[in-house]
Amino acid sequence: MLSQFHSATELLATYAGKASDLAPMLTDAPINRDLNMRLQYIAGWGLNSVMAADLYREILSHRQFPEDLLAGTGEHMETLREVLGRRHRTF
Repeated sequence: MLSQFHSATELLATYAGKASDLAPMLTDAPINRDLNMRLQYIAGWGLNSVMAADLYREILSHRQFPEDLLAGTGEHMETLREVLGRRHRTF
């Protein structure tokens, strides 16, 4: 069971948040109504952008512990809270 917990902890460590967590970051973001996929094509140019780590850290800075998704008590939950509480993980 302990190895299953560690696997679950590692999986949840990749959790970047819910849409509601990111709402403050997206407040003034324009809605993409471009149906010809031009923006998706342009986004591919930035795949290896040096901004990727900074953007990921920005996303994680808005992440909150998902109280409504996880239930439990004790040491395992505290470990999950600690892992998800890390704000500056990188790739």
